[in-house]
Amino acid sequence: VKLTVICDERSGLLKEFTASMADHGTSIRSVDTRPQEDWTMVVDFVVETLDVRHLNRLVLNLRKVPGVLDVHRVHKI
Repeated sequence: VKLTVICDERSGLLKEFTASMADHGTSIRSVDTRPQEDWTMVVDFVVETLDVRHLNRLVLNLRKVPGVLDVHRVHKI
């Protein structure tokens, strides 16, 4: 599953994302970060989830991280 996170650009944010995912048993297959001109970041994760419920919990937990502006699933990888 590919997820895109739009967030503020700040130190330690990627660590918080990966820790949250690991705490909930999510396996990260790839990650790509792209800084934007407006001091935000676009972070694309490809992750393995167990089911839709697991995916929904993952998205909710990522949205709770301070500095996150949006999280959405990309339906085409």
